[in-house]
Amino acid sequence: MASKSVKIEARPESITIDSHRTAALVVDMQNDFGAKGGMFDRAGIDISVIRSVVEPTARVLTALRQAGITVVYLKMGYREPRANPGYLEYGHRRGTDTPGR
Repeated sequence: MASKSVKIEARPESITIDSHRTAALVVDMQNDFGAKGGMFDRAGIDISVIRSVVEPTARVLTALRQAGITVVYLKMGYREPRANPGYLEYGHRRGTDTPGR
């Protein structure tokens, strides 16, 4: 695939990127965090700030795709039976299910 340079007007200065060697990462933009009825909303957490970035983010992602830039979504998830955050906090990082080992 041929290289395509894209100039992005930004502050403090513009940048030029190669659209075929660049990806945009979208992290945790998922319904549990920002949708009515999602996990945060059901927990009573104010999701208005999260909701306020959905449309601007969608516009940016559309422009990126039009420029040929890959968009990659990362999202949090759990597999049963280890669907408890304690597993992720302790065992997963250490390769064991035992906290502190």
